[in-house]
Amino acid sequence: MPPRTLNRDEELRPDLRLGHIHRAQQRMARVSRPFHPQVSVGVSVPVPGTGNRAVVVKTWMAKPQTTGAHLRYLTRGKGTNGTDTTLFDRHGFYRNPQDFAAAARSDLVQYRLVISPVDGERLPLQRYIQDLMRQVQRDLRQPLDWCAATHRDTTHLHVHVLIRGRDRHGHQVRIPRPYLHRGVRYRAMGLATSLLGRVAEQDRGQQQATVREIVAELSKQRKDDRMDSTHPTQLDSDPSPDAPASTPPQMTQQQTLLERLAILKEALAEQRAGDKSRQQGLGL
Repeated sequence: MPPRTLNRDEELRPDLRLGHIHRAQQRMARVSRPFHPQVSVGVSVPVPGTGNRAVVVKTWMAKPQTTGAHLRYLTRGKGTNGTDTTLFDRHGFYRNPQDFAAAARSDLVQYRLVISPVDGERLPLQRYIQDLMRQVQRDLRQPLDWCAATHRDTTHLHVHVLIRGRDRHGHQVRIPRPYLHRGVRYRAMGLATSLLGRVAEQDRGQQQATVREIVAELSKQRKDDRMDSTHPTQLDSDPSPDAPASTPPQMTQQQTLLERLAILKEALAEQRAGDKSRQQGLGL
């Protein structure tokens, strides 16, 4: 076949160029569904390497209306030899749990954590949790409002942490699920390693066995927590004398749905605002 002679005027015609592009697109393999780039959302925390101190972290989200009952569960008989324990926060001992329960009552959601380092007996747990929460605040870039209690009623020490759904400035707190489920544990492991040093290779098998023991203990504690947190206490009572004695189950379910709807509306508004700002930045 003789070589085709290029005509410069023909190549400059837009209709011919669009035809070439259309035929090239038809020859391309089509994907079964639209392509969405995998964008990293939330806080990126490096995965700890081998030799880091193990820490078991259990996390879940709860209704703020149960804060009073949960605080009562955290402080009654959870100290040494069945004594009561004391709440603490970033400043030190938290003397009035009723204030925390009253402030949390208007939140949309609450984050609860149980943190149990394998080497908890060797750690100053209160300072350790305060340092950990300072790191969490830096990761989330929010001044969190939280309180915690150390439990000594099990074989392995563990600390319960309550994080309010609003920070100290009244802004909504949203902790990404990957960070809540893994990032906090990675930070806790790194902090314990920096305080105690790395685990020797011959001791890593014993550390994994201790982790399994702690997981079994915390699973039992989680069941007790669910049972105890469902009972109303003085901390959950409305201080108003005209408040009803109890809330019907239908009202509680409706309130939960309204709270979820409010969270979705606020998230959608923030997403639209972000899209608008990106479009303005691109000059669209």
